Amino acid sequence: MDYKAIIFDLDGTLVNSAQVWIDIDVEYEKKYNLVIPDDYMDRIKAMGFSQLAVYYAEELGVPLSPDEIKAEWYSMADDKYRHEIQLLPNAYEFIHSQHSKGVRMCIATANNRELTEAALTRLGVMECMEFVINCDEVGCGKDSPQIYLEAAKRMGADPSDTIVFEDIPSGIISAKNGGFDTCAVCASQFSEETEILQREATMYICGYEELLQR
Repeated sequence: MDYKAIIFDLDGTLVNSAQVWIDIDVEYEKKYNLVIPDDYMDRIKAMGFSQLAVYYAEELGVPLSPDEIKAEWYSMADDKYRHEIQLLPNAYEFIHSQHSKGVRMCIATANNRELTEAALTRLGVMECMEFVINCDEVGCGKDSPQIYLEAAKRMGADPSDTIVFEDIPSGIISAKNGGFDTCAVCASQFSEETEILQREATMYICGYEELLQR
């Protein structure tokens, strides 16, 4: 790899946190007796947390304000991010290898900034990141390239010299539309998504060891 800057997504791309949110979804569905539509995953994948909270309040009927919903989610996830979730294998080594080369790096996530920083500080890689930016800050989800463009701007990097690491098709496609090269990290078990990621991304990896060997 030969890039001046890297923009990393967090969940599914750097940390294996899928089960945390699956458990929260199940608990939340039971707590509020929610009826989840068949197209739920397709509708929410690219959303930021504020967009998702609005969806839960207005579409699924949770009797709370979006801000109250987000506060509940963060409270439910807090301990897991501060003490339990781990980096994907070899992500630590890859990040530090790039940092040692002077590559500028940051996080662009739909997740909460405080949870993100707490997890990555514990895991020993926050020191390599210049900042965390999330979808709420830019006012849109990852179906838009805006979060990646803003991240590159803050780093003083041009999209043509920057690669975006993502694990969802909407993120890969949006970053590509913003002028970035992309690396799809295989964190999905859905063959349809895998096919899209392989087709749309500049490169596709099943693990960070592949990059360390290049």
